Amino acid sequence: MNAHQQSAHWRLTTALLTIYLALCLLIIGLYALVVSHSADRVAAAGTHWYVAPTGADSNDCVSPSTACQSIHTAITKATNSATIHIAAGTYYENLTITKTLTLIGARADLTHVDGSHHGPVFVIQATQPVTLSQITIQQGDAGQEWGGGGITAYTDVTLVDVIVRDNRGSGGGIAVQKPALLTVRNAAILNNEAFNGGGVLVAGGSSSARLTNVTISGNQAANTGGGMRAEGYLELTNVTLADNTAADAAGLWMRNWTTSITNTLIANNNGLNCNSTIGPLQAEGSNLATDTTCDFTAPSDIITNDARLDALGDNGGYTLTHALLTSSPAIDAADSGACPSTDQRGIARPQAIGSMGAARCDIGAFELAAVQEAPTATPTTTVTPQLHNTETPTMTSTPTTESHTNHYFLPVIIEH
Repeated sequence: MNAHQQSAHWRLTTALLTIYLALCLLIIGLYALVVSHSADRVAAAGTHWYVAPTGADSNDCVSPSTACQSIHTAITKATNSATIHIAAGTYYENLTITKTLTLIGARADLTHVDGSHHGPVFVIQATQPVTLSQITIQQGDAGQEWGGGGITAYTDVTLVDVIVRDNRGSGGGIAVQKPALLTVRNAAILNNEAFNGGGVLVAGGSSSARLTNVTISGNQAANTGGGMRAEGYLELTNVTLADNTAADAAGLWMRNWTTSITNTLIANNNGLNCNSTIGPLQAEGSNLATDTTCDFTAPSDIITNDARLDALGDNGGYTLTHALLTSSPAIDAADSGACPSTDQRGIARPQAIGSMGAARCDIGAFELAAVQEAPTATPTTTVTPQLHNTETPTMTSTPTTESHTNHYFLPVIIEH
């Protein structure tokens, strides 16, 4: 090969090498772009993840159209402090949460997480607070282990617009271990069973609970606290504890001096309403009870043998409540300065019914309105108008001169 040929060969080789390097750089650039786009998509989703019955666990779960099928998968994929959006449906899962998460359902009567009695529905072991909202937590069973069949929490947990029903455990619906704080707002805790604390067990002196606009009804405890057993600080505001059963304190059992009970109705429980092993319960006034065991002794407290409380039923909203009959002494008897701006169902407080002066709030989780407001229901053709799996609370057909003035009955569902 002469010098001219060598030079031409060298130029060709150099050109080919340049093209090769350019192609490599192009491929690397395209790969980086794809990876970046994928990362940007997850980042664009921010801390929001999605679950739907029609989803697939092989999806990335970062949009409603690419939702996971199981809540467990979304929890596994989610980053700390994320929000998981759960579409309407029934999810048969037993879940452990070790991250700071917020789980939001479509609506409490439409989104069900069912433990199938195979363990607690939720075990919460995160180092920071966890929030559960707009879901029904049902059919959990803690078995021989300590805990609640619906929720077993070892850290702070907040429940908003939820139903906790038909669970079993040493603490039936919800069990919180020290030093956790349980916060519950606008919720129904129904038909749970336990040894202590049928509806709620707050265990340990450093644990605490704050409940506002909550109905605790139909729960059972073989030992203490049919509705609730609290061993730490307890704050109840506009809570209704009714129709619960226990050998000791069918409504509320306490083992702590530190309580704040306001605008709360404890009535019609199957046994004594309350008991405290340390001393009298500390109440802030404007409460109602159907016996003297709750130590409601403030001038604004009411002790009566008949609270004029209706059976548990669908009185609007998305959770069951005990309506006040029109002659109930709880009407216009609460401290309006302490009551929340709405009742458990979202009905505005206060409503002027029986008061001659300024409107006052009602005692308990239900606010009676002359013309009952109705939250807007999401249209659906796949729901069954029934809440419980085994029985539906029914209204008596016996004629009566008393009634509540609510005529809005929204559809709710059971598991499919």
